[in-house]
Amino acid sequence: MLPGLPALIPMNTFLSWNKNKYLTPLPPPQYPPYNISPSDEKLHKDLDDQIQLVKQIQQILGREQITLEKMMKQFHARNIKRKQTFESYLTNASETPNSQQKRIRIVSPSSISRNVSLQKSYNQ
Repeated sequence: MLPGLPALIPMNTFLSWNKNKYLTPLPPPQYPPYNISPSDEKLHKDLDDQIQLVKQIQQILGREQITLEKMMKQFHARNIKRKQTFESYLTNASETPNSQQKRIRIVSPSSISRNVSLQKSYNQ
């Protein structure tokens, strides 16, 4: 006797052999009933929750926009004041050129010793 060989072509799983060795279609598999779509009441509740959430977010966004506008006004006001003080400083400095800031000089040691020797020669 030969053992049963596997089928060489794909077999339709919805067909079965009956007692008379004829292929008969099988009924489709029965799956347990699931709630595929939620009820309308739950959908309306979820939608209302989302609408409330969007309204809250819009209120928060409105408040943030107001505070941003206030901060921008303050920023521009400060910049204008700084610019005016700087321009007034420049105009005052250009009107009175004699009142310039003192300059820091760097003197080499050889020039210091030369100046000291010159002062000694004048004092003598």
